[in-house]
Amino acid sequence: MVVSVTGEIDIATTAQLSEALGAALRRGVKGLVCDLTGVGFMGAAGVTTLLVARRRAIACHTWFDLVCPQPSPRRVIAILGLDAVFSLHDSVAEAADVQAQRAGRSGVPKAAGAR
Repeated sequence: MVVSVTGEIDIATTAQLSEALGAALRRGVKGLVCDLTGVGFMGAAGVTTLLVARRRAIACHTWFDLVCPQPSPRRVIAILGLDAVFSLHDSVAEAADVQAQRAGRSGVPKAAGAR
């Protein structure tokens, strides 16, 4: 399932994003892609929302991937060192391919550092 986001992700918009991602997880999806292609700005509240969503996805045994081709939000993720935490992709098609490959393997998502 893909949740597409446009505009800015900041303190004023994170509740909507959190609800959209939570609704997708409540549907019991095995893979969730958050498409940030239309995002021009992401503040700290947005990063926190994505980290919480990732943690919830792992708890639900759901893969959580970000599509993040835009330089501004991707730079924020990289500066914080979260490019090692999130699975980042340049397109929805790329994220879907990776999730399809995962579906062919056994296993469930693990928290960063877990083996």
